[in-house]
Amino acid sequence: MKLTLQFKGTEELSRKLLQKNSTAWKNVANKSLAEMHNRGAHPPGTPVDSGELRLSRKTTKANPGKSFSGQFGYTKDYGPHVEYGHRTRGGGYVQGQYYLRNNVEAQRKIYRNDLLTELRR
Repeated sequence: MKLTLQFKGTEELSRKLLQKNSTAWKNVANKSLAEMHNRGAHPPGTPVDSGELRLSRKTTKANPGKSFSGQFGYTKDYGPHVEYGHRTRGGGYVQGQYYLRNNVEAQRKIYRNDLLTELRR
């Protein structure tokens, strides 16, 4: 299952910085991806039972091209169930922990501020 999260409202800033200087955009994007990856390593970044979910963090660095994107996510197949919640065999429900959403929300403002800082240079 693939999870897709986007920073809404930063597309125009990203596009402007990419037009101005693709290296600066790449540095800002990769800094954000690295911060999200590192935030996931420490509590409360990723829920830990056996530690496999935390160890499955993967980051694909951003490269400017037709679509400017980089990726951060988890490769364990049960990641979405921990994120969004799930039913148990007995009919109960386990609430989602929203660890990835919280990480993205924390990074959203930082990413926007980094884009604005680079555009001002």
